[in-house]
Amino acid sequence: MKILKLFLGFILLTGCFAFQERSKESIALSNIYQSVSTRLNEKYHLLAISTGSTNDRGDSDADPENIKFTILSMYYNRYGPGSDNIDEAREMILDCAQEFLKKINDTPDFRPDMKVYPFKAKNISLAIFNYEKDGTPIRFPYISTISLSGGKISYNSYGDKIVLPFVREITETYEEALLRSKQAHPN
Repeated sequence: MKILKLFLGFILLTGCFAFQERSKESIALSNIYQSVSTRLNEKYHLLAISTGSTNDRGDSDADPENIKFTILSMYYNRYGPGSDNIDEAREMILDCAQEFLKKINDTPDFRPDMKVYPFKAKNISLAIFNYEKDGTPIRFPYISTISLSGGKISYNSYGDKIVLPFVREITETYEEALLRSKQAHPN
């Protein structure tokens, strides 16, 4: 009974914090994450596993009234058959990045919290972790992870051992990826 009371007290206490007044910028950021995650799930069956941010002070515990965001991040799991097609992976990560950037830049209520406007590829971080339908990580020769960070896109393949995870890593800048995409799809 004592454990039940402690549990209920904890739920009541944490539930009270859920009803705190939130700033319109905070609500706007939540809406950005939710909207982009919903769209990418519909389009690519990506399941959001984490979001994050970096601010101009470099820590997540800074006073929220005085920070400006420099990077926003979203991470996804994707379940299904593996693919070794870098062109398809490139199109997917570019589309995800463009969707994320468009939503960020088209949300006026979030602008007061942005260090720079408009956000560009260097201001976002995305990662897609590929798994078999049973949850087993996709391994070489297929693409295990696709990521965008610091304006660079990486396509990685896990090996058989976790100790040395990547047996193949291909990297290109966001601009190089855009150019390759435009060359592959001239219209």
